[in-house]
Amino acid sequence: MTDQPTQDAIVTQRDHPQPERPNIMSEIERVAKSVNDALGYDPECAEGLISARAAIAAIKEPTEAQWDGLARQIIFWMDMQPKTPRALFKHLERSGWEIPQWLRDEPEMKHLDHTVSKGTRAVLVYRAMIDAIEKAHP
Repeated sequence: MTDQPTQDAIVTQRDHPQPERPNIMSEIERVAKSVNDALGYDPECAEGLISARAAIAAIKEPTEAQWDGLARQIIFWMDMQPKTPRALFKHLERSGWEIPQWLRDEPEMKHLDHTVSKGTRAVLVYRAMIDAIEKAHP
C-alpha cells in the first residue's frame, strides 16, 4: 500500500476546493465602515468609531500598554504558585497595581483559594488587554 493519493482523490480535491475561511478582522472592519457610512458624521458616533478602530487595531497588533500593563502582571502571576485569586490579588497589591472591579467580579475570582481554570486565565489576560485600550481611548 502506498501513501500517495490516488488519481481519484487528486481529481476530487481539484474539482471541489475547500471554501475560503472568512477573515474575522476584515469582517469587523467592513461592519465598522458600513456603520460609519450609514451614520455620516456625528461627534458622538465619531468618538465611538475612533475607539472601535483603536480596538480593532489593538487586536491585530497589541500596543505596549496592552502587553506591558496588567496583562503582563497576570502572566507573571501564572508563573507563581499557587494560581489562586488570593495570590493574584496579593501580587497586584504588592506590585502597586489597582485591582479593577471587572477582575473582582469575574465569577471564578470570587473563590479566593480556588485554582483558576486555564480558560479563565486566558480571559483575564484578554480582558486586561481590552481594558488597556479602553483606558487609552475613554
